[in-house]
Amino acid sequence: MKIRILSNVIERNSSEVVFQSVVNKITSSDLEDRVDAIHLEPDSNKKKLLKRKQPVFYPCLDYSDPNNIMTNGIVHIDIDKKDNPSIDFDELKNSLTSLPETVFCFFSPNKGLKIGIQTDFLEDFTNDSKQRYKSVYTRAVSFHVEAYPEFTR
Repeated sequence: MKIRILSNVIERNSSEVVFQSVVNKITSSDLEDRVDAIHLEPDSNKKKLLKRKQPVFYPCLDYSDPNNIMTNGIVHIDIDKKDNPSIDFDELKNSLTSLPETVFCFFSPNKGLKIGIQTDFLEDFTNDSKQRYKSVYTRAVSFHVEAYPEFTR
C-alpha cells in the first residue's frame, strides 16, 4: 500500500511511498533531532515554524494505483496533549498499541498521539468490523470520560 507524503506544509512537494516505510521512519530515531528541536524551542512562533517544516503524511488513502485512489480503511486519530492535559498519554499509547487493529501509534512533536486504526470499512461492513470499531471507540471514550468527568453528567 502506498500513501501520500508532503515534504512539509510550506513547500508541499508530494510523493507516494510505501506505508510501512513511513511508519518505520517515524518510529525510528531518524527524526529525533528535529523533534527535540521543536520540544526545546521556547518561542511559540518559532516552534510552529519548525513543526510546519516537518514531513506530513496522509495515511487514509491508498495511492498504489494512481488511476484508482481509494480508502485503505485506516482511521487516523490525532489527540493533542495541550487540549487533554489530564490524560496519561503513556498509558493511552500502551493501551492502544496492544490492540491488533492499531497500525501505528506514536507521539507527535508536541507530545500528543497520532494513531492509525485499521478497519475493514473498505470492504463489507460486517458484524466483525462493527465490533472492532466499537472496541476502539469504547476505549477512547473511556479515557475521555476519565479525563473529563464533568462532561458525562
